[in-house]
Amino acid sequence: GAHSMRLANANFYAGERMFWDKRALDLEDQSTMPIKDHTEMGFDDSVGGIDSLLRKMEQIEYYPVLFERAFGTELITEERIQRALAQYVRSMVSTGSRFDEGYAQVFDPALPNNNLNVP
Repeated sequence: GAHSMRLANANFYAGERMFWDKRALDLEDQSTMPIKDHTEMGFDDSVGGIDSLLRKMEQIEYYPVLFERAFGTELITEERIQRALAQYVRSMVSTGSRFDEGYAQVFDPALPNNNLNVP
């Protein structure tokens, strides 16, 4: 199976592209790819693609209100979904977790591979 990139700290990712195979240009581009994938969330071309999702969201009472609050109008578009999801992912910052504490104890830029080798 595919190996997903972790979402925490994506804001600090300095790579040129997203996904393990680098198929997404940026976080915005990446954010709707799983939605439009038949296997992952199912809004592929066989069911009308992203447009079918947009129509569904327009019919759910709270989505137009949320889009108006976020973007100034009720208009729901793929670009706005991408912007909202990407911003949400960028806000997921890990600080002070057990991982962060362990990483701080092990990480050493003076050692080969920053001392992050797996035995």
